[in-house]
Amino acid sequence: MTLALRLDQKTWTISGQNHFVDAHEAELIHRVSNIEPILDDLKGKIIQQEAYDKTRALQTSQEKMRKLYSGPLKAGDASKEAFYQILKKHEKMLIEARVSFMITE
Repeated sequence: MTLALRLDQKTWTISGQNHFVDAHEAELIHRVSNIEPILDDLKGKIIQQEAYDKTRALQTSQEKMRKLYSGPLKAGDASKEAFYQILKKHEKMLIEARVSFMITE
């Protein structure tokens, strides 16, 4: 059983102590579809203009998500938590479904 746990304003999963965005990387890459407003919210906080432009130029949502995971989300826990909060805002149903599924596993 895996539970999402929120401590100190950070979201971790109990099994393995990975942040939610690490624990669900593959699923998020494939299922996040509303990537443009997510990129907009990340600009200036997690990604700079040049990285924003390069990421937006990619063809698919999956390519854009992979680009985020290979760059800005490797910067550390603060960037992962900011990304998670933005995901909750723009992909609310996906995140709620994943958290709900985790609780019932």
